Amino acid sequence: MSRLSVNLCCYNSERFLEETLRSIVTQTYQDWELVIINDGSTDRTEAIIQTFIAEGWPIIYHAQEHQGLPQARNEALRRSSGELIAFTDHDDVWYPQKLARQVPVFEQDERIGLVYSDCLNCLDDGFTFRQYQKLRPATGDAYRALLSRYFLSLQTVVIHRRVLRDGGEWFDPEFQLLEDAEFFLRVASRWRLAYVPESLARIRMHAQSATRTQPRRILDEMHALLEKQRTLHPRFDQEFSREIRAFRLDLARAEARWAWARHQRDQAIAYLKPYRYRHLAAWKDAALMRWLSLPQYERLRLLVGRGG
Repeated sequence: MSRLSVNLCCYNSERFLEETLRSIVTQTYQDWELVIINDGSTDRTEAIIQTFIAEGWPIIYHAQEHQGLPQARNEALRRSSGELIAFTDHDDVWYPQKLARQVPVFEQDERIGLVYSDCLNCLDDGFTFRQYQKLRPATGDAYRALLSRYFLSLQTVVIHRRVLRDGGEWFDPEFQLLEDAEFFLRVASRWRLAYVPESLARIRMHAQSATRTQPRRILDEMHALLEKQRTLHPRFDQEFSREIRAFRLDLARAEARWAWARHQRDQAIAYLKPYRYRHLAAWKDAALMRWLSLPQYERLRLLVGRGG
């Protein structure tokens, strides 16, 4: 039995899948199995996977009718036998030393439930930026920091199997786009986080990604995520009032950008109105919306860091 299980869920993944798989099988850390769930693909996804199976790599493969990403992720977890579990998506790439850098971190403290790293985010036009060029990574008891401003990229995350024994669900099917954020928030509420300060993955931020094609659904799931945290934590509003305010500020800024993208500039500024006299970020957003186009604003935001 391998010590680490890699979970990869695929749906019509032929464009990037071969590069993703090659980055997994060429890891310098060798004690792994790869669990692949093909969630109803209709393109060449299966043929690409079968090529790697034929090469003799330790792959556990399951094809199913299309059920959605949370269900596919849960199926991958059910079929994983490793003490540690790493996640990646079908269009991203790991650097060869990724697992070798992260696996030993779990030996430092038995309370560590999740280890993550820095990564490179790559846009279609070639623009690349580090995840933590401005975002501040948090370690230890990091639930408050993660609730204030979510900062994990699934492709960098490795968890210990002990976090799955807490009871309850794993990836909640109610969250089709933020299923990883909702799950990792629950992990962070019970277990310590550790951070490796190296870029160990390259993440594609392309026009077909869900964050770009379904922005309204992401906003709806952000609202639902906050409400679910409220049901899980007694005295949530009292104990996490500062973090809730920060979460709602980020949500208001995201709502404003969504309205702006729909050419509803006045509505966008209205989303920010309750915050702009108390928070510099909201004030800057409202001011920039009067003078810049949305593409100009988004590029400026990337240049100064995602937290700006």
